[in-house]
Amino acid sequence: MFLPFAHFQKVNFKPYVDPISIGALNSSGAIYSVIQVGNTIFLGGDFTSIGGVVRNGIAAIDSVTGNLLPFFQGTGGVGGINFVSSFHYTGSMLLVGGAFSSLGGISRNGIAAIDPSNANVLSWYPSGGLTSTGFTLYTFCQKGNILYVAGSFTSISGVQRARIAALDLSNASVLPWYPTSGAATGYPKKLFLSEDGNTLYVGGSFQKIGGLSKARLAAVDATTGEVLSFTPPSFLSSSTSVPYISCLAQSGSKLFIGGEFSSVAGQTRSGFAVLDATTGSLLSNYPNGGFSSPTAYKSFVLKNSFLYIGGWFDSVGGQVRNGIAALDSNSLNVLSWYPPGGLGGPNASIYNFSPCGPDSIWVNGYFNSIGGVMRNANAKLNLF
Repeated sequence: MFLPFAHFQKVNFKPYVDPISIGALNSSGAIYSVIQVGNTIFLGGDFTSIGGVVRNGIAAIDSVTGNLLPFFQGTGGVGGINFVSSFHYTGSMLLVGGAFSSLGGISRNGIAAIDPSNANVLSWYPSGGLTSTGFTLYTFCQKGNILYVAGSFTSISGVQRARIAALDLSNASVLPWYPTSGAATGYPKKLFLSEDGNTLYVGGSFQKIGGLSKARLAAVDATTGEVLSFTPPSFLSSSTSVPYISCLAQSGSKLFIGGEFSSVAGQTRSGFAVLDATTGSLLSNYPNGGFSSPTAYKSFVLKNSFLYIGGWFDSVGGQVRNGIAALDSNSLNVLSWYPPGGLGGPNASIYNFSPCGPDSIWVNGYFNSIGGVMRNANAKLNLF
């Protein structure tokens, strides 16, 4: 029986790994996105089989039994470059984004819509889809009937849109909304709508957006597309990789950011920082003891006063936390919530959290166990 989340408003509750389990992915496979619609769990990523059964980049399992459903068989998966990076459910449609040229044997470049009840490909589609060399759709975000999308494309439905665009959900047409010139020198990886719905935060590896120098993070008016005065400080990385922002969450005046970086405004910030949500200024909030290095944060879930973080790390605030942890969003103290032992497997990391009702989250990425329980790249954590 599920208890209401309010039952756990204390710092000593423990996660429970749900008994549901999927079959093993192919040896190099990874899951990038998970979403549950009704009793069906959709998995997207870079894989060719699950439990020895062919599934190209997309699959569906029964949420009760964990059994693989007969959707996406044979050529029913994605074709072309062949991976799915994001899902978004709206109304009766499940939107699919990634790097592919077909879905279910039907031409779909990087974006598609399916009926979640039977996985049939729907007619909703920006004609021609995404274009550019090596295009990928990384992220969706919705405000009312507006669907914001971002990735590595240069046009959508034949309309020039450099890496960011807005679509009409009713007919898939490209809307006038657009930060002039789009994003340049790198890609947006995360879109996040502010609590008041007025601002679209854009995070990634880009250097410019709307023709303005806004490296890694920017704020755009959600109605007009104007780039706002929000000015985050500089991000630096101690590794050879380019700094990037991959996850965002907001609590009032605080904007939590995560990604691959080692300092912000000259201050040590190992993959995690807190900014003023209006100005972009770096705030002093930071866990005592910091984070392990190297660190890369991939996903946040903010539930009430708890900030769940997932990625590639082995300690937070001086406490062992392998790839997954929870912080008090006010004090940033590390909470006792932790699947014992965290993630298992070489270079284990989390790509994404997906909330499932008020008391559960899906966790996916590269790992072969979580909390000491064998799980193949995907697990459900019940918060009781």
